[in-house]
Amino acid sequence: MSAGRSLGELARHLGVSVVYISDVERGRRAPLVVPKIVQAARFLGTAPLPLLKCAAQHKGTFDLDVTDYPDSAFQLLSSLARGRRSDEIYQKLLEELEQFDEREEDNE
Repeated sequence: MSAGRSLGELARHLGVSVVYISDVERGRRAPLVVPKIVQAARFLGTAPLPLLKCAAQHKGTFDLDVTDYPDSAFQLLSSLARGRRSDEIYQKLLEELEQFDEREEDNE
């Protein structure tokens, strides 16, 4: 394990067994759920995006807790779920979201 942390430390931090983490790492079990992936990334001092991407590719789906999301978020997510778009469309959406995130960070 990288980041100078052991599987045991990560397992304790996430409240799961070392065997479970080892099985996930080796592809013997399904990836962690999104909140646990984000928690693991923070613990390891790394960005969650590569871990989330890997989990979604492994499962063929992307889990998202939409509790308390506004209607506009459901509309956007529904539009994305309806079918594959061109890479150009995804890039434009991603750029807009990244710019928004940067503005939000600047306002903090």
